[in-house]
Amino acid sequence: MLDAADLPDHQLLTPPICIVGAGAAGAAMALEFAGSGIEVLVLDACQPDTQAPRASIRHALKQTLDSRRYAGRCLPLSDMELAARRHLPDSGWPLAADALAAYYPRALKLSESEASAVSHGRDLALARLPLIADLADSPFECQALDRYNAPIELRRVHRRRLAAAANVCMVGNATVTGLGLNSAGTAVDTVIAQTPDHRRLVIRAKTVVLAIGALETARLLLASRDVQRDGIGNGHGNVGRYLLSPLKGTLGMVHLRQPPVAIWRRERSSRFSRRPLSLNADTQNRLQLPAIALRLRTLDTDDRIAAALTRLGRSAAAQHRYRIDWQAEQRPTPSSRVILGGSHDAYGRPEWVIDWQTSLADGESLRRSLGLFDEALRACGAGSFDHDPAAASVTMAHTGIPDACLLGGARMGRDPRNSVVDGDGRVHGLVNLFVTGPAVFPTSGLDDPMLTLTALALRLADHLKQREARARLPEVSLARAYARSEPATAAPRRSERAAAALLESDQPGGSAAGRSATSVRRSRPNTRGPRTR
Repeated sequence: MLDAADLPDHQLLTPPICIVGAGAAGAAMALEFAGSGIEVLVLDACQPDTQAPRASIRHALKQTLDSRRYAGRCLPLSDMELAARRHLPDSGWPLAADALAAYYPRALKLSESEASAVSHGRDLALARLPLIADLADSPFECQALDRYNAPIELRRVHRRRLAAAANVCMVGNATVTGLGLNSAGTAVDTVIAQTPDHRRLVIRAKTVVLAIGALETARLLLASRDVQRDGIGNGHGNVGRYLLSPLKGTLGMVHLRQPPVAIWRRERSSRFSRRPLSLNADTQNRLQLPAIALRLRTLDTDDRIAAALTRLGRSAAAQHRYRIDWQAEQRPTPSSRVILGGSHDAYGRPEWVIDWQTSLADGESLRRSLGLFDEALRACGAGSFDHDPAAASVTMAHTGIPDACLLGGARMGRDPRNSVVDGDGRVHGLVNLFVTGPAVFPTSGLDDPMLTLTALALRLADHLKQREARARLPEVSLARAYARSEPATAAPRRSERAAAALLESDQPGGSAAGRSATSVRRSRPNTRGPRTR
């Protein structure tokens, strides 16, 4: 990885494709392009070849999706979670039910998850057994296996593969601070990046992909106002809205007559599975409830008491007591949003203000779902679920920042009136700006989104490769093209004037006009000064 701090101030880069962000989505796309012959530039705000982000962006990574923090509960979105549901306004993905089916196995392979949960039953013998005896005919089903993996960072795990790809260049210490549009407002003409020591990079790419998380995506789109005064893609006011997170917590106490079947299952690779109880699709539609999953958690005190008695040679009466870890789908809410504040960070970017909200309907849905679970246990004689129904609603009756990742802010949809990007991730109204990662999720789903966002990134990479193939452009070396190019003498376009304005600084150097360009090939950066006649 190159260090942007080693490049000249106002360096011009002109790759065919520029990917902003090297997290899970950006790294997955870079890996997909490796060896394709399409030159790709990847900009990353982190320092080259380090795991720790700089202090100036550490607070951002605490609230955005970072592949280093998630062990990966590897379950794909179900057909129900992808579909539009009448009882969930603004739900539904603009994708066919099988649109991601081919990409989930590839995403699992990238994350080094060996046993796929995509089939919801690779271990058929275990998946066919009811988790709780006599609960098989209830509104809750247990046909999936959560699969957890050790935390990974894709770009480090696949470091050698990226290093060997001559067509992929990763540049660290490059924080993107603005996007410049052409005068018609139909395409991104300029990407502006900045180093910690306030050097500027200017990128002019045929295609730009934002893979920087929900909050950063919203901030960049809202703050780029050189042509579209409300921000890029914000003609209908949707950028930053519909901020989502899978809702989760621990509540109540389950008492069972018999022990459940294989809550945990450990494997040679130290990966392990847990079996959730999920509200089935028929019950969701009939009772107009969002998706919810319940997981049994053993009590540490019971385990310690049993272990101590065993060491003393005594047996303990089985308690069969469990806490409930619940995880529910949040209803899409346009008032849940991120906006720009009045203060600015060290890079001159507006600070964001997060107003993540849940609704009263979320609390009511949780209360009803937990009540159904208690009724099902008692009806079949399997046990009971002791909990305070009022506590469920109180749990949701607050606003604040969730512990889980934030999704949305540039949601995917067919209609520009209630979405920001289309089914391919292209921003409505722009021909060359794409968004991938957690920002495009129109609904939160039940499980951690790492697997789905990686699959979305792989799907977008395939789309862009097909798009490049259709363009049928002559294959000319970028280095030779730059060598033949002469400084432009025509009057600058509006977007170029905007880019020049962004590049003005207090230090000597002025605008980017006439400065050198460099190829994104893995060679020594061109550090020559501007040409002179």
